Amino acid sequence: MSRLKNYSSLAINSIWVLITLIGYFFWSWEIGQTILFMNVSFFSLFFNYYLSLCELTFKNSLYAAIKGDLVSSELAQPLVLIWQFFVFIFNIFLFTFALAISAIVSGSMIAAFFYKVLKVEDYKSFMEKWDGQWTSVILISLLILCFEYLVFRKELKRLNSYKVKDWNIFLPFTKNSKYKFNTYFYGSVLAVMIDGFFNDFNNFGYLCLIWLFCCSIIWSVLDVKYPPQTPPLIAYQEEVD
Repeated sequence: MSRLKNYSSLAINSIWVLITLIGYFFWSWEIGQTILFMNVSFFSLFFNYYLSLCELTFKNSLYAAIKGDLVSSELAQPLVLIWQFFVFIFNIFLFTFALAISAIVSGSMIAAFFYKVLKVEDYKSFMEKWDGQWTSVILISLLILCFEYLVFRKELKRLNSYKVKDWNIFLPFTKNSKYKFNTYFYGSVLAVMIDGFFNDFNNFGYLCLIWLFCCSIIWSVLDVKYPPQTPPLIAYQEEVD
């Protein structure tokens, strides 16, 4: 059973691909909508970390100060609470900034499709090109995005054997996420550049879509080869030191 749990990420990744193919061949999704849906599946990695980091930071700063777990010999407790509130807001700002960078990479393919193929140059023309199909694609994406976050959060708790309460809680995912991030980020930037420069409006987007499917295969291999698993206790101690 524990071995099967290591393949949860692979299973979800397969669901993304399956719905993508169904949407493109049977639900009449156009190339832009298909790219949007595939990109959301990769964006989910950053989204999962974003929500988890926000929750962890809230518990370790603001909530801990409210409970009285954080005290200071130099500051009164109300001042500690105020200070932790600003610490929490600052961290959320940093996390949101990092998430925005990943959203820009994902959104660049969609924005390029609207500009290059649909000739969208302003908000008015954007709304004219928007239809119910785009809305349905986004709603399906958000539904699976929320489901995947719940699975990620459950895995995070399951792999936290030593009851770690700081950022070291993410150590089981470090190697897997690092390889996934590098693959998606650098590959996507290159694919968008090549697709934008060398393909006209009749063919634009197909290279990006092919790359996203290739990236999905690579991520699946990484899920099998580097599954998230609890490292030995010494790894947490070395991180602290």
